[in-house]
Amino acid sequence: MRVRGDDSRVVCSRACSRVCSPTGRPAQVPSLPVLVRMLLLIRHFSVLFLLRIAAVVTVSVGWIAALVLGRLPEPVLRFLAGCLGYHVRVGTSGILLVDRYQNAVPIRRAQGKIMG
Repeated sequence: MRVRGDDSRVVCSRACSRVCSPTGRPAQVPSLPVLVRMLLLIRHFSVLFLLRIAAVVTVSVGWIAALVLGRLPEPVLRFLAGCLGYHVRVGTSGILLVDRYQNAVPIRRAQGKIMG
């Protein structure tokens, strides 16, 4: 089933919907903005690599602390939640799900709360 949109593009409804040109072919994405975005994400990938190493160590320490205390310590939980949030932001930007370039700060505090 095809539905004609206002901007003369056709939305193909299949298992995953995609934007098609009126000829039925997938819409072309300009390659220069994609290349620039990938170049800008290089530093995010290097930060993400270092955060993954720190997260493995934190999970190991947190696991032992959870065995002793009976719960995961709050700083460990906040760090791992921040790492996961940053990983999701970098991942969505890398596969072009978001239009806005992501900030390089992996974890930032706002009003005493960790935002990931």
